[in-house]
Amino acid sequence: MKTYAFRLRKGQDIKKENKQFVKDNKIQAGIILSAVGCVDKAVLRMAGATP
Repeated sequence: MKTYAFRLRKGQDIKKENKQFVKDNKIQAGIILSAVGCVDKAVLRMAGATP
């Protein structure tokens, strides 16, 4: 198992930057264990919820 850590700057898109990091590092499967920070906008989708 390999551990990675990276930092996002204000204004960067979490999903976009994460996808790019995965691509750049040729990661085939992974999990985010922890994250610290704040966001300007968040959209949550609850598991099992119907729209």
